[in-house]
Amino acid sequence: MEANFMYCTFKGRKSVCPILLSKEQALEGIRRLARQIAADYARAAIHLVIALKGAKTTAGYLAKELDELGMTFQVDGVRVKSYAGTESTGKLNWLQELAEPDLAGKHVLVVEDIIDSGYTLSELLKVLKFRYGKPASIRTVALLDKPSRRRPELKGFKADYTGFEIQDVFVVGFGLDWDEEGRELPNIVYINPEDFINPSTN
Repeated sequence: MEANFMYCTFKGRKSVCPILLSKEQALEGIRRLARQIAADYARAAIHLVIALKGAKTTAGYLAKELDELGMTFQVDGVRVKSYAGTESTGKLNWLQELAEPDLAGKHVLVVEDIIDSGYTLSELLKVLKFRYGKPASIRTVALLDKPSRRRPELKGFKADYTGFEIQDVFVVGFGLDWDEEGRELPNIVYINPEDFINPSTN
């Protein structure tokens, strides 16, 4: 994929950031995912569970595409956090519960922005299966996947639907953030956080 660049600012410092995926490339990936989902669910009603905050952008566009394909769905959200800065804490913190307390008999589709170590999503799935009743099915969709970052015990863990598999680079934009910065960037860029924390003085 041919790289291009855009200016971005983090921690008060401006730099040139390589673009991994343009907004249009991300949207095309979401359109492809929507077609796959619509084909598999055969118009069965879906309960979309958005992993907030990061997946809100992806989920918004995915919902639009599913609606245009004639799918019936409800939108819900849960907010969990297992990262501090660029590293996983190894602990899942619940910040927002689902609005729907009972998922029994529902076809649940969890929407993630990115799968990295796999810890957050794998733990979220465990909770959804046992805390909110017994769903008829639970599947997952992720815009991005970094399989090289998987925890050893989660090797082979992946979403049911994946937009793009990427290398081990730190990405922001299109809803993805670094300490709550960069979500608003239209494209998905990759950065080296050290460039903004300890910039070269040369």
